[in-house]
Amino acid sequence: MSLVESKRILTEAKSNSTSVGCFSVYDFDSISEVISAAEFLGVPLMLSVDSNDFTPKSLKALGLQAIKSAEKSFVSVAVHLNHAKDIDAVLMALDMGFSSVMYDGSNLPFYENMKHTRKAACLAHASNSNIEGELGDLTNLMVLGNYGYNGIDIANEFIAKTNIDFLALTIPKSGLKDVSVLSYMCKNIEIPIAIHGASRIKENGPKTAAKLGASKINFHSEIKKYILNKKNSDNKYRLSELIYKHLVSISFV
Repeated sequence: MSLVESKRILTEAKSNSTSVGCFSVYDFDSISEVISAAEFLGVPLMLSVDSNDFTPKSLKALGLQAIKSAEKSFVSVAVHLNHAKDIDAVLMALDMGFSSVMYDGSNLPFYENMKHTRKAACLAHASNSNIEGELGDLTNLMVLGNYGYNGIDIANEFIAKTNIDFLALTIPKSGLKDVSVLSYMCKNIEIPIAIHGASRIKENGPKTAAKLGASKINFHSEIKKYILNKKNSDNKYRLSELIYKHLVSISFV
């Protein structure tokens, strides 16, 4: 148990046709709530420290708390850096001993994204860590497909040339009415797929994404809303309930 490689629990999830919840954390209480829910259910877990939400100093402090808590856990817990857009953030997380890092180059042109993600992957693997690469909004693949490219070919080229351990795909802000494209990607890509924005799919989107074959489901916006709403006296209970509900929905599909 304890602190583990992200690749290990995600590969196991893919083999078992289940999903691992990756929950954003913001303080010691949220770390404890997420781990407690996973321990109660006996399922693996990923703690996500979002690079966009913290200064380097506060990110480091929270990261150390997350690692320490993971090491004491009764279930397998990975600590993950989410949405890093610069190499300095990646290096800091790797120096701290994060299980994995995400380099997010989805705002860059395809080949620029590939080049920078490859660099981040080399650094992660040299530190015995894992890396998530980001292809971006699923509609980007659909648009490229209209120009004669195949979404699977694009993804496989990205994976092969970056050597990432798992691939991030984002559900469009407009939603995803036709889930067949996501199902096809999950079934035809060999490495684990991470889904961002799963709640946009339709009702109970995270469960749908898990059923379609996604190995990692991110939970960020909902968690952040509860964490930052400190004035609500029922906040802690409602956060715990939310985490438990999501873990059940994706872990036992």
